[in-house]
Amino acid sequence: MSAATTSPRAVDHASLRLTFGHVVRHEWIKLTSIRSIWWFLVATVGSMVVFGVVASSVVAGTEEIPETLPPGAPNLSEPLSVVLGGSGLALLIIGVLGAMIGAREYGSGMVRTTLTAVPRRLWTLGAKVLCFVAVLTPTVLLSCAMAFTAGMPLLDAAGKETVAITDDGVLGAVLGTAGYLVGVGVLGLCLGVAFRSVAASIGTLVGVVIVLPQLASMIVPEEWDGVLAYLPSNAASSFTAVVPPDGMLSAAGGVAVFVAWVVAALVWAAVGLVRRDA
Repeated sequence: MSAATTSPRAVDHASLRLTFGHVVRHEWIKLTSIRSIWWFLVATVGSMVVFGVVASSVVAGTEEIPETLPPGAPNLSEPLSVVLGGSGLALLIIGVLGAMIGAREYGSGMVRTTLTAVPRRLWTLGAKVLCFVAVLTPTVLLSCAMAFTAGMPLLDAAGKETVAITDDGVLGAVLGTAGYLVGVGVLGLCLGVAFRSVAASIGTLVGVVIVLPQLASMIVPEEWDGVLAYLPSNAASSFTAVVPPDGMLSAAGGVAVFVAWVVAALVWAAVGLVRRDA
């Protein structure tokens, strides 16, 4: 037999080399095989559409809009805020989903298998975030589009103020809302990896994104109002509205600050994943 003859059992080691693409594929399979994730995504769409329709119907049947509203309630004088009124509940659903995806392998102990198969731990985190964003982004965009399409005709039929997607700032605010929801999901995932606990990551996410801004606005002196604008949800209010609220950052500034929060969470999760034992 010639020396150049290749054995039928010869192994192409190059084809077995682990690549980031392989890691992404494995994380995609793991993510999409979670049955509950599809229920979370359906709940996201449902909350956006149902609450948007309900809020639009309420405003359509209201002669006079109250001047004072509970904290966190949509601005009923803003048509876009009304039809996207379900974003508050969707935010909670997506945050919980992110936390569950980030921490679930620690609870089951499967993280040891994952990190043994993929020694480059940052690849695991990057692939997990990438797959989550790939699943979540079209869902959120669809939710916002459906809520907008269903809510605006109800306001228009009642003679209330409406906006078109082509009006100045409207498309940016809709996309900003979608980006905010995706960003909160990534925050939840990173907290799940950092805390290794679904409960702890959900508690922290709710505290920082929802509770802290409202609590701080009541107890912090007025001189510190400028500092509160840099909290995640307050920064997001600058690019999820057609016109940024008074006292908040500009739309571009809000995007920059919110992205900085997400990047900080990613760095925290990455450092913990690399330095700690599985």
